Amino acid sequence: MTLPTEHRHGEGELCDAAIGLYTQALTQGSIARSAAAHVPCVADGALLVPDPHDSLRLRPVPPTAGLAHLLHPLARQVLDQVRAIDLLAKSLVPLTSSDQEPISLATLHGLSTIQASINDSAREVRDEILTIQPGSTRTPEQLQIALSGTLPTVARGVRVRHIYQHSARYSTGLKAYVAQLPSGLLEVRTVERAIDRLIIFDRAVAYLPADPDGNAALEIRHPGLVRYLATVYETLWAGATPFTEHLP
Repeated sequence: MTLPTEHRHGEGELCDAAIGLYTQALTQGSIARSAAAHVPCVADGALLVPDPHDSLRLRPVPPTAGLAHLLHPLARQVLDQVRAIDLLAKSLVPLTSSDQEPISLATLHGLSTIQASINDSAREVRDEILTIQPGSTRTPEQLQIALSGTLPTVARGVRVRHIYQHSARYSTGLKAYVAQLPSGLLEVRTVERAIDRLIIFDRAVAYLPADPDGNAALEIRHPGLVRYLATVYETLWAGATPFTEHLP
């Protein structure tokens, strides 16, 4: 795509003119189609869409929906990077059993061992828990386990953020789970497609699946890796839709 010279910029970026038009449309509820003709990036970014009641006007999408559209290409790149890190981490785990200096990675085997380690981290957490839960549903048992661990955590003032897939919005179990926790400390958002399960405690320790069936997990305490995973999480979070809002 070739942008007009007067506001040429990189693909996927927004110029000041586009932001100004979008802000005006949000304020007024709609904007004349002719006003956006010279700013193609505002339409390419899916910030303005045709008004179904007036073919000569454009309506703004909600800011969260516009951000999700703009972040989608970046999110796909991030997903690929996370998978690459996962593969790298798995390849380095065997080194932790050698006589060399530990690299802050450990493989946990068995559901009870994994859950025990997560429970220990939950008891020690002081500030925040970040999670990604793939799939559309969690069993009542899984939600009950999550609730029993989350309730005492939020009682200490710990902030909890969850990312689910959009399809999880229709889960009565998830709605009940959310209803039992204080909205000031719990935030839930959804995305169209989630990566593998991820849990981060205080940006100090992270857990990732180590095999497809969930019987092994990686416990990561390497500061650089955990920091990177937290950055990935924040990127996905910024493009996710709040659980309390309707999907665009």
